[in-house]
Amino acid sequence: MKIFLPFVRRRAPDAKVTICIPAYMAEAFVERTLRCAREQTLRDIVIAISVDASSDATAAICRRHAAEDERIVVHVQAERLGWAGNVNFLLERVQTPFFFLYFHDDVVKPEYTARLLTRLEREPAAGSIHCDMGHFGASEHVSQSREYRGSASARLLTFLLAPDRGSPLRSLTRSQYLDVLRLPTDAPGGFWANEPYLMRLLAAAPALNLHESLYLRWDKRTGGLTDGWRSLTAEQELAGLKANAATSVGIIQDAVASAKEKRTLLHALATIMMMRVRGIERSRGRRLVDTPSELDPALGSIEPAPDLSPYGTEMAEWMQRRLAALKSEDRRRPHQ
Repeated sequence: MKIFLPFVRRRAPDAKVTICIPAYMAEAFVERTLRCAREQTLRDIVIAISVDASSDATAAICRRHAAEDERIVVHVQAERLGWAGNVNFLLERVQTPFFFLYFHDDVVKPEYTARLLTRLEREPAAGSIHCDMGHFGASEHVSQSREYRGSASARLLTFLLAPDRGSPLRSLTRSQYLDVLRLPTDAPGGFWANEPYLMRLLAAAPALNLHESLYLRWDKRTGGLTDGWRSLTAEQELAGLKANAATSVGIIQDAVASAKEKRTLLHALATIMMMRVRGIERSRGRRLVDTPSELDPALGSIEPAPDLSPYGTEMAEWMQRRLAALKSEDRRRPHQ
């Protein structure tokens, strides 16, 4: 059944939320993406889409929707920015009190913006909120959202160590934190550029969650971002990890003042980064890095593990599981 969307002739000057849609070669699905954005029950929104130098009909489809709905702002890039640069382009132009990233092949339910905004406005100290995320395509499951409270170090440790950390990259976020929220662009292909962004987000303020599946992610789409990372060489992947490690170390240094907290966070970061290295080594069939300090000088030895008792037994258990998994990966490393 064909859906007819209402024509909107006036962009609300008091819009509260900007929906940021970075798009690239999206003609096969961007129609659905824009319909989902336009059908949000919260009407006072700006829909900002940046088309990253695409050779298909993505820009034409977006312009057609913009002709019908003046809440839509279309930017067409003449030169390729890459996914991280395209996201940053949109973030730099947000003028509303709140925003969220809506990726060009995903789906949001009509009440997504309204439900998250209502919850976030109740807690002025919180910086963001995300919900449970459904998956379609290669898999069908729901990723549970997670709340991030406590000190900055506790929030960052939870992000680094928790087995289920939610999907905060899609968070509805207060724009007052935009000064520090950018994706790093120094990793080839934007490799894992989302990680430093999320560390900055969670270091800045507590994050809420909503146990409703209002956002749906297209899992492992052929031609998608993570699929494109498969074309990177091992050297490019390693360069990306080193770039992200350096950025993440800087975030930790800025986020906490205590030397003990810094050591604890750097140890957790080193553990996670080495797990990613071991995964690359396994897929490539050769060794790349032996110690965390080869990724960044600030990352020391994995042993001994820090005392996490001040953060509670659950955090300590998460760390032990991570270390056990890393030791298992170490035993399975390629011989060369």
